[in-house]
Parts: sequence; structure tokens; C-alpha cells
Amino acid sequence: MQSITHLAWGKVVMRRIALATSIPPRLVRNVDGREVGQEYQDRCVKSWIRAVFRILSANFADEIPILAERYPQVHFLPIERPESGWKAPSIRDLLRALVDQEEDIVGIINADILLDSNDWLNPIESAVHGAIVVGRRLDIDSLDLETHDAYLSGFDLFFFEREAIRDLSNRPFSIGKPWWDYYLPLLFRLRGLEVRLLVVPHAFHLKHPTAFDLPTWRF
Repeated sequence: MQSITHLAWGKVVMRRIALATSIPPRLVRNVDGREVGQEYQDRCVKSWIRAVFRILSANFADEIPILAERYPQVHFLPIERPESGWKAPSIRDLLRALVDQEEDIVGIINADILLDSNDWLNPIESAVHGAIVVGRRLDIDSLDLETHDAYLSGFDLFFFEREAIRDLSNRPFSIGKPWWDYYLPLLFRLRGLEVRLLVVPHAFHLKHPTAFDLPTWRF
């Protein structure tokens, strides 16, 4: 699926959004005693591509060979492993990657988010000027997507104009660490830009046990 905006001097101009994430080498998810992590991750990646996003995944160098073979439509970017030993890239890594892309609109998505098949381009394009567009997930217990609960304690999708992130300050936030999903919306708001909530289309998330680290949360 591709979205064409116009023809310019005989050249097709594609409307796309560069979307950054960090696909894990192995995702573990369980549904009724059955391991579905790989199946679910494959469905997530396919849903991003179907929605006409161009996918960038920031990963440690030793993770890339097997992931690149598994997902040839994803562009993998090597990053250095942090001294803290945290398994996910920093927000700085993702922003640096996005600043260098050609798309005017870019974004960040959690790797275990499954998108529905509706139009994503138009709602984002209509809301992103002078703002950061954030999206919440619907938590699901199975892969049929029929039963879900709204997750109201954070965000999993972020879209913004590429030029708006050139001078963002750096803080030690990484995907999955406490408060990481509030970092960008707060920075945009403090700079006088708007924070807009994307209600539809829907993004789904297969529930899984979470590890809570109180010292990190307080820090």
C-alpha cells in the first residue's frame, strides 16, 4: 500500500512518515499458555508498513543481522550499547536518526504496538503542524482484537514535524524507562507548541507482565 500525493515533472511523490522504533531480537508474549511473541511482532511490523510508514529501528550492532533478515523492509540503524546496560535505545538516539530523514513528518512508536488498518496519514497530517500528536493504546488479551481496554496512564505513539526536533534538549530517557512517554509531550508544551491526542485510528497492545523499578521511577 502506498499513498501518492501528486505528480511533479513526471516523478511520483510519495506521502510517507518516517517512524522510529527499536524492534527487540526476541519478543515474549503468551496467550492462553501459547507463546505468540514472534507472531505478534511480525503482525506489528506488517501493520506499520501497511499504514504507509517508513520504518527505522535503532538496535545494538549484534542484534541487527538476524532482525534485518527477518524484516527486510525495515531500515536498521546501529547504536552504541549504553553504559547503564539498559536494553533499549535512548530518545536521543531516535531523535538523531529522525532528524536526518527526508520526510517532513516523523514519529516514534513502541515496538509492540499493532496498528489497525484504517487511514493514518490524513489524521496525522491534519493535526501535526505546530504540535506533537500523541496516541494511546488499547490493551488486548488475544490476537483477535475484539476485547480491549483503554490504557490511560501513558502514550505509545508520537508524531511531529521533523524541523521541530532539531534543537530538543537531551535527557537520560529511554524507551521503556519510567516517564519516557511524557518527555517529548512536555518538551513540546514548554516550547509553546500544542499536544494533540490522536483518538482514531486505533493502536493495540498485547498485555504482558511488567517490571516496576521504584528507584528509577522516583529518579
